[in-house]
Amino acid sequence: MKKNFIKEAMTMTRNAIFFVLATLKKEYISFLLLIVFGVSVIWLGAMVAVIGSRQVVKPVHITVSDINGNELPSVRVFAELARERNSTLTRKDKEHGEQWSIDKVFIGKIMIGASNHDLQRLSNIEINIDDKNFSFSGTQELVKWDHFDKSIVKPYIKDSDYSDYVIAEVPKDIRLETSNIPFRKAFFSSLINWGGDNEVFIKPLATSSGSIVLYVLFLFILRVVLLVYERKNINTEESTDAVIYNKKQHVSFLLTIISSVATLALVNALIYHFYKPDIAQILKDTSTLYLNYQLPAFLPKHVERMQFMVSVFLSPLILLGFYYIFKKWLANTQVTVIDFLYSKLSIVTICLLFAVTYIGLAMSDFLYIQTSYYFDGSGKYFFNLIIFPALLFVFLSRGDLLKSFQKPIRIILQVIFYLTIILVLAMSILNLGSFFSAFHLNPIFYPLSQVLAGKMLLVNVTSLYGLFPLFLAPLFKVIGFGLFKFSLVLGIILCASYVLLFMFMRKAITNYVLLYCGFVGIVFYSFLAPNPLTPSYYFQYWPIRLLFPAVFLFITASYFKEDKKLLYYLSFFLCSLGILWNFDSGIIVFLSWIIVLAYHEFSKNTAVVTKFLKIGSHILKAVIFLSATIFIFYLYTYLSSGVLPDIFLFLQYQKMFLSGYFMIPMLAPPHSWNLIILTYLVGLLVSIIALINKKIEYRDTLIFAISILGVGLFSYYEGRSHDLTLFGPSYPAFILIAIFADKIYTHIKTSGAALRGDILIFGFLFYIVISAPFNIVSNANTYFGYILNGAISFEESSDSLYVRNISFINKFVKRGEGIFILAPHNEGIYYGETGTYSIVDIPSSTDLFFKKEADVIVTFLETNKGSKVFVEKPFSFYDLYDTRIKNILEKHYTIVSSSEDGLSFLMKK
Repeated sequence: MKKNFIKEAMTMTRNAIFFVLATLKKEYISFLLLIVFGVSVIWLGAMVAVIGSRQVVKPVHITVSDINGNELPSVRVFAELARERNSTLTRKDKEHGEQWSIDKVFIGKIMIGASNHDLQRLSNIEINIDDKNFSFSGTQELVKWDHFDKSIVKPYIKDSDYSDYVIAEVPKDIRLETSNIPFRKAFFSSLINWGGDNEVFIKPLATSSGSIVLYVLFLFILRVVLLVYERKNINTEESTDAVIYNKKQHVSFLLTIISSVATLALVNALIYHFYKPDIAQILKDTSTLYLNYQLPAFLPKHVERMQFMVSVFLSPLILLGFYYIFKKWLANTQVTVIDFLYSKLSIVTICLLFAVTYIGLAMSDFLYIQTSYYFDGSGKYFFNLIIFPALLFVFLSRGDLLKSFQKPIRIILQVIFYLTIILVLAMSILNLGSFFSAFHLNPIFYPLSQVLAGKMLLVNVTSLYGLFPLFLAPLFKVIGFGLFKFSLVLGIILCASYVLLFMFMRKAITNYVLLYCGFVGIVFYSFLAPNPLTPSYYFQYWPIRLLFPAVFLFITASYFKEDKKLLYYLSFFLCSLGILWNFDSGIIVFLSWIIVLAYHEFSKNTAVVTKFLKIGSHILKAVIFLSATIFIFYLYTYLSSGVLPDIFLFLQYQKMFLSGYFMIPMLAPPHSWNLIILTYLVGLLVSIIALINKKIEYRDTLIFAISILGVGLFSYYEGRSHDLTLFGPSYPAFILIAIFADKIYTHIKTSGAALRGDILIFGFLFYIVISAPFNIVSNANTYFGYILNGAISFEESSDSLYVRNISFINKFVKRGEGIFILAPHNEGIYYGETGTYSIVDIPSSTDLFFKKEADVIVTFLETNKGSKVFVEKPFSFYDLYDTRIKNILEKHYTIVSSSEDGLSFLMKK
């Protein structure tokens, strides 16, 4: 019996191998082309990764000294960054003051500046780029070189030196070899610290050999899985007409997306070519409002913003137009042409998706997946060659194998779900001994500490990230305030936000495996993956900017499922509150809700006039609720303080960011952001098709809601296009990916046998979704380390710098006392933990942007009648804000006592 079983198994295996080999023999040209294409993509990706990781840039060191080798006080060395095209001060060597350095950055220009006085003493300039040395001697070198516009770097130059200051550009021949890369020539040819094209073209081929082998094996195994599936699932349930209809839908969908993307690219190119805003005037206007040291951070992106806004408004129209064109064209097209288009487009589409994904990830040196199980180590081979193909085959078998293990699989996924939520909470909790970024914490913690002390938002304190302290203050007045309780509450809010997202997904996804894996995916890819070494603790996004979008999605799913009036009116109220909580995300939520309601009206069988009247009614109600919410806020503020809030204080930061503060240009395609935008375009097209066909189902409305929300939230990344910024607003795309996977899978199960195009797209989406639990589990040790370090920090918190300085302050103050603390990025912690408040009405030191705010500090220090002052860091540090601060402190204040950690208690003489 046993021998017969073994013999039968061997026979089946042999027959399967012969069948696969025979099939591949027929397809060998296509298979070879796919191998060549994949190898080319991987090689190109490896080259892009080398550039993205900045492995090819070489360090630059500049020494400027007098005849004795001493530094010259007024000398500054600047570099123009090749990507952002903005000028920045290079790093000064602490031990060798005459030396300036910059590394890990693509440099387009080097500029050296000095006053006329120091220019006469200048004797030596030495520039080292990697191992190449350029030396200049004499007192007139800077005079000979081309002069540079010094107004661009004015904040770095002392006012006393500025009038006779000289900024000279280092000659263009002082560089390493010129790059001959044939694309983006303006960028690559301008680099002066380029390490050579050989490092880009030759080395990546060797380093990517393992990935190439993996790709070939993966391609072979995937083809085997598809062959087995196609052999077992001969299409007998669908009629020929149904098959042709599905092919037409597939072709028209793909052609619409491809044509729309190409059109949007053309529109953006035209905007870039013709739209020329006056950036110089914008920068001139900012110089009158903002502190000098902040001015170099302004990088206006008016062209890019115009491109984004135009693309957002045109996308639905472009998608609609192309879909109509292709649908009408295919209606009368011959079957042979449709078969040809379907066959070719299916392969071309999946190849393009692979290329854009791989090269896009390489552009950021695979930052977004570097902690994934399938990215490196044994998991790279085990997941791609065994786990994924096996799971794909199980799903393509229409769930027959899945049903046998449904209960244990569901339990495992639920355990991972609950552990993920607990992990999110545990990673959010801080105490005074924790490692965290005070720079990021201060703008959140400081305004809340001031509101708890009795100050009023938009009256005598501002909040960069919205009026959320107004909502949280009542709770902290009950439970008490401190870093631990603060982080615990925000951690609970974050977990609640993720639970709301899960509840939304549960209404949109029918397959429980795709549901749980999809949810774990949004947590992993948008929250856990940003920093593989330490938790990010970026409360500005998690949960401040996440809460109301999550509420919006939950309310949307609930309302369109149950159609209750209470939910309808509650949604307007919550969306209005969201604007006050955080304007950035709140305004997106508010507008998204109106747009979704308008979309839903078109699903009803009513006259066009009735539809528009109903939409107008929705808009009117939204305006009424928003007006009422703002009125309540005004009334509350007036009754509490006797003063009306200044709405301009609420909007001043929006205006600042729109002027270009802290902005970074988006990288040109391909980049990972392209995949996020592509996902939203697909979501919009799905919704548009449902609208055209007058078959808007419940899930279509949810897809439209999250697509519109995702496009709006993407503006956060469009503003500051740093690689790390993309994590936060990407979660709607991952929700959509899970929904799309479930939608296609439902079609596969119900159609009897899906067409190859559906299978390929499902496989691509399935890879992203199904990998998430493995990514979480494979990083379990890292996450446990986070939690363990957090637990240890509670024991060590009693000896932290913050605790010592807080104890120092408590020696001289009492709770509820108004004092003034100058402690960059730390004063929020000191005020909050000592129960004091700032007697000066200014924002946190992290948010000191305006000259008028520095004037308030100066005025207080000059007119202080006995209030206690605490200062951290040397007095000279505050020259950043205003040079008068240092002079006043030195002349009119006495240091009463100082802590061992650099915090001084001062009283006015």
